[in-house]
Amino acid sequence: YSIRFHVGNTLGDINSAKVTAKLGTNVKWLQAHPSSEAVLTYNPETNTITWNLDRLSADVGFSLPEKEASFQVSLTPTASQVGIAPTLVSGINFSGQDVQFGKLISVSNPSLTTKLVSDPAFVQGDDIVVK
Repeated sequence: YSIRFHVGNTLGDINSAKVTAKLGTNVKWLQAHPSSEAVLTYNPETNTITWNLDRLSADVGFSLPEKEASFQVSLTPTASQVGIAPTLVSGINFSGQDVQFGKLISVSNPSLTTKLVSDPAFVQGDDIVVK
């Protein structure tokens, strides 16, 4: 599976911006996508991915291009996952500090599963693990 994170910013500039996430059960990190300009780090001990953006300027994703990072994972489902759409990535969180007001910003996003409804090639039912 290829996972794509993308961020935009309607607020003022943000310092110490980063995205963190954890790989799901039986999901293995393969690599950052070769064409990704973003620097992603993977910690195998915690199964956590970190994308350090450092400074995120105002209007990124609006009047400026959005920032994005891509990486690849593999899933080896177990018998306990039969009948469900397994989670690929969970605990997806953006955090940073507003430059002007000093306020800490944190935004959580829903987990990504094998139910890839935004993929035009997705077929209902292909997301479910079968025996």
